[in-house]
Amino acid sequence: MSGKVRVSPVPTPKAGTRSRWARVAAVLGGGLAICSPLPAYAQDLRSTLQQTIDNSPRLAPRRAELAAQSEDIVAARLEGRPTLRAVASFTENLRYQLPSVFNPDRRTGADVYATIPVYEGGRVRHAVRSAKLNYRAGKADLEYSVSESLQEAVVAYGNVLRDVAIVEMAESNVTDLEMNLRAARARFRIGDLTKTDVAQSEARLALARASVSEARAVLTRSRQEYVVVVGSSPDALQDPTFRFEMPASEREAVAIAVDNNPALRAARYRISAAKARVSGARAERNPRIRATSSVRYFNYIDSISADLPFEPRKEGTAVDLGLTTEVPLYQGGGPASLVRRSVRERAAAVEEEIAVERTIWVRYGPPSRASITFLQRRNRQTWPYRRTSGRWRVRVPNTNLARARCSTFSTRAGSCWKVR
Repeated sequence: MSGKVRVSPVPTPKAGTRSRWARVAAVLGGGLAICSPLPAYAQDLRSTLQQTIDNSPRLAPRRAELAAQSEDIVAARLEGRPTLRAVASFTENLRYQLPSVFNPDRRTGADVYATIPVYEGGRVRHAVRSAKLNYRAGKADLEYSVSESLQEAVVAYGNVLRDVAIVEMAESNVTDLEMNLRAARARFRIGDLTKTDVAQSEARLALARASVSEARAVLTRSRQEYVVVVGSSPDALQDPTFRFEMPASEREAVAIAVDNNPALRAARYRISAAKARVSGARAERNPRIRATSSVRYFNYIDSISADLPFEPRKEGTAVDLGLTTEVPLYQGGGPASLVRRSVRERAAAVEEEIAVERTIWVRYGPPSRASITFLQRRNRQTWPYRRTSGRWRVRVPNTNLARARCSTFSTRAGSCWKVR
């Protein structure tokens, strides 16, 4: 018997038979394609970021709040717009205090009143400006939330890819240790290894399997975090294929962050809105001038006594035009309270801007004396200080930046305080 293997040739079908079987295979293949599940969609980082913007549960309420905040502009404009109202009435007079033949028994009427604001003392102008600036601040807050959500989406995307790789590595390690354990048991049977060596191999395999379980649990948690941030399940994620353009230097990164950071823009808008509220609160002391007009129709419905020597007027129309001036003399301290509140809100907005700028500088650059100087120049703060009994008294607002300045120049820790 020779060592060669004889292979019989495969019969070639005829042309008609080949086309017939091709049609059958096409029909069966289409049916299988319909019945079989679709292949997993390979999701890249760009599509993940787009899904985060569209489906993030964190951004949907922010968009709704911004849409509701836009209505504050319309509400602020209402005080400066004319009003028109109509009143219809019907009165049945059951008893008069002084009976007279001129008193009707019943009366019906229809009145139309119009009021046109002529001068509101600046209330409407400042209220509209404050509402617009608050809307811009809310829009900047939404942009900041979008940037944070995108950052969280990138982190969740990378965590899933990392944990998938860790699980695959752990499973590969388990496979290698299983092969090592089988080899150790085989060598133990021939007396090449001891029982201790086999036990060590078993322990290493058990530890590797525990590591696989831990890695799978971490992967499950990363997948759930991905669902929370993005709003969809991570299926067949791809490695990122594009890169972001990074600033050339640290100073350029800080300049870009200071100019384009949405949180900083929102803080600045809130400062301007607080200024407008201060002006609006002061405008509450100004007088108001309004033009009024009314058209009144009455009808006594034949309810006047007919024993009169003349024919009484049973219906008629009256038209009135007027100008009303309202001068506040005493309001119980309300405008002053509004001014104080608005001034403190403005101070809080300034504090928020300083904190955001400080956070940007510390995040993109090392905290040093240069960072304090930068923020001092940026906010045009003055830092007069003097030494009294070994302590530095600083006449500045009570801010984190002021405390940083105090800790730099104070002679002992906690020895610096503000002077109002």
